[in-house]
Amino acid sequence: MLLVLVLLLLLLLLLLLLLLLLLLMVIVDGCCCCWFCCFVVGVCCCLLFLLLVVLAVRFFLLFLLLLCFVLGFAYSEVLFEFIIVGVGVVVVVVIVGFAYSKVLFALVVVALLLFLVLLTVRFFLMLLLLVLLLVLLLLLLFVVCFFMLQLFHALIVVVC
Repeated sequence: MLLVLVLLLLLLLLLLLLLLLLLLMVIVDGCCCCWFCCFVVGVCCCLLFLLLVVLAVRFFLLFLLLLCFVLGFAYSEVLFEFIIVGVGVVVVVVIVGFAYSKVLFALVVVALLLFLVLLTVRFFLMLLLLVLLLVLLLLLLFVVCFFMLQLFHALIVVVC
């Protein structure tokens, strides 16, 4: 992972050097309409765009990894709470069995059912929140890519 990051930084430095070379050529020659300049600018823009896409995909994959971790933690938490509920049901059945009270048993069953409903609703709300975060991240990625394309188009038009 560190090697990929170093390679991406080296590619970014190479692109910056190419842009500086292009700027020097324009300053020295005074020619900003030559085909070579347009070609170099186009190649630099394409490489920079590919670099940004690679970085965006990497951040997206890191976000998916984080999402899986959060979902896994939520899933394990739900399992843990279901185990607690199961132990509570066993304890309550033993207590109710000794108390011989149907009203107490009904109240405990209703309380356990409400607890399970709230637990399930909380899990699905957490899942919905994570899905909304994923949609917002995709929207942000689309907006950034759109504006970067507009920026590269404007740069090519200005230089060429």
